[in-house]
Amino acid sequence: MSVQVASRPPSPPARLAGYRPRSPRESPLYRVFADHYPAFVAEYEERHQRTWGHPRRIVERTVRGFLRCGLLEHGFARLRCDACRGELLLAFSCKTRGLCASCGARRTAAWARWVAGDLVRGVPHRQVVLTLPKLLRPYFKFRRALLTDLARWLHECIAELMAPLAPEPVRPGAVACLELAGNLLNLQPHVHSIATDGAFSLDGERFYPMPPRLWRLLEERVRRRVIAELHARGLLPAARVRLLLSWRRSGFSVHAGRPVPPEDGEGLERLARYVRRLHLAESRVRYDEGTDRVVYSSGKKSHPGFGGNFRVLDARDFVAAVCGFIPDRYRHETVTYGEYSNVVRGKRRKAGLAPGLALQPAPAGRARAVWRELLRAIYATDPLACACGGVLCPIAVLTDPEVIERILRHLGRWPPPRRTPRPPRPPPSRAAPAPPPSEAEASQVPLWWDDPAAFSQVPPEG
Repeated sequence: MSVQVASRPPSPPARLAGYRPRSPRESPLYRVFADHYPAFVAEYEERHQRTWGHPRRIVERTVRGFLRCGLLEHGFARLRCDACRGELLLAFSCKTRGLCASCGARRTAAWARWVAGDLVRGVPHRQVVLTLPKLLRPYFKFRRALLTDLARWLHECIAELMAPLAPEPVRPGAVACLELAGNLLNLQPHVHSIATDGAFSLDGERFYPMPPRLWRLLEERVRRRVIAELHARGLLPAARVRLLLSWRRSGFSVHAGRPVPPEDGEGLERLARYVRRLHLAESRVRYDEGTDRVVYSSGKKSHPGFGGNFRVLDARDFVAAVCGFIPDRYRHETVTYGEYSNVVRGKRRKAGLAPGLALQPAPAGRARAVWRELLRAIYATDPLACACGGVLCPIAVLTDPEVIERILRHLGRWPPPRRTPRPPRPPPSRAAPAPPPSEAEASQVPLWWDDPAAFSQVPPEG
């Protein structure tokens, strides 16, 4: 009987080719946090609290779970093939939000499947993206509940535009994703919304399409609504309101994408996965352990504020930025409105109503896709298919440290490798003055750079 080890089950062709799954310890994001998170915590009050606010308990919980995710010494499940009797060890996942790319991808896939298969109705939909001017972004940094209000203001402005479309009261449907970070881990609060390209009657039996030209009026309406709401809450003084309204280029942006037809369920699911994607892409992190610097790329066109599509950060400043954007506990990342709100759908389900445009409800227990289906959707392969053609079946879940150590020692994987965290730096008043940067360092391009293909814009040579 053979035993294989995997953080996630590889596809059958990869097993036949002698594939060795990548350990989470090989991830640059894991190495950055394992090296610098303890020192970041020790230095937080002195070096990072002014920028990112008071420490949050959810950060410690999320990082602790991330550093244990996919590691066999913290527990695993045993899977056995029903044909060849071979076994595979599958490590537990952390299921945290805002940091782990693997768990975030599964959560995104489950949510996108729910949106496309259970939430929306058979009408066209558009992606609507709202971004704010730089002057207003700091208000959302420490008042994160304002992001939910921002999504509600956007939906109410859409509903106001659609109100004159029909001779009866109507309401659109929308699901919004709340984002605080930009492509380069910069502060950029924005909202991604999947909205119906029209509005429903209150009984849900009639749908009134929205003329495309009306979407052009949305930006100015949202601009005045957001400024008025912030002023009413005492956040914007009257002088700043007049300044914002006087700008010819307001800094607000409301982008309404092309409509997705109702028969394109796969396209709608792809759109849902895009709007719910994790703000941190692990594949765009490059970590230099010699200089303790991190290069993070957006993978897109050059950012006007940074003069490129990448940033070079000190490792602990990178940790501070990533931790600063971890969502608060019990804070929603997605919100539904109008025809798709929980209240409307709950009342119809309770009354047993099924409007003509509605999709058939999903079978009980299928609202959240199972682990096997999620990995099949993400990697386009069956994770429980064995190389011999059989099916891997779980036979045990191991959490006892003594049993785990005995099995891993038998497999030659004990003790697990450990990384020594970097020590905290001395206070600024006691630190030795830094030497002037060389010409290569002043260019902000790491000397070890050797992977220009990972970026859409190649950094300049030092």
